[in-house]
Amino acid sequence: MSELYQAKIDDFEEIIKKLREITDAKSDAAIARELGMTPQGFFNARKKGSIPFEKICYLAASKEISLDYLFFTNHKASIDEELLGVVVDCIRSDESELREAKLDFLLGEVSALYNSVVSLKSTEEVQKKLSEHINLMNKTILKRDLHQTKQHYLEYKEDLSDPLKEQLIELIKKMDMRLEKLENKIH
Repeated sequence: MSELYQAKIDDFEEIIKKLREITDAKSDAAIARELGMTPQGFFNARKKGSIPFEKICYLAASKEISLDYLFFTNHKASIDEELLGVVVDCIRSDESELREAKLDFLLGEVSALYNSVVSLKSTEEVQKKLSEHINLMNKTILKRDLHQTKQHYLEYKEDLSDPLKEQLIELIKKMDMRLEKLENKIH
């Protein structure tokens, strides 16, 4: 187990209880079927205390259940709607480059942000972590956009009118200044 995991993984019996809950399984044989195991294979794993992590992960993914919930006792099983609102508001704020992101990308970011702050105790810690994450995302997005704009300018500058060239040069300068501000804010 990686050093990154500081929480203690629940024992197999606790995990089985949670599996029973999420699958509505009435017996060990039913849990075994849900995991794609034979009842005998499940019995042997349980007897040894050998947790079939891969099979549990596949089941959790198919049921959209948090692995933190399955493996760790102190993890919240439900989403704190107020905290989720704070995360979404942060992403949709005028300071965030993510405010107009596509939904599939945005959902991944909301999930990552939420998971990074759910265990924090104070509002100040949450706000600080959200601000740091948004600044890093802004920097990444702005760098990408700046690079693409410069590439397009170089590629098409011979075909552009002078006023359009000037507008693009001005846009690139503004993007450079915004990126510099962000980098100073992060460091």
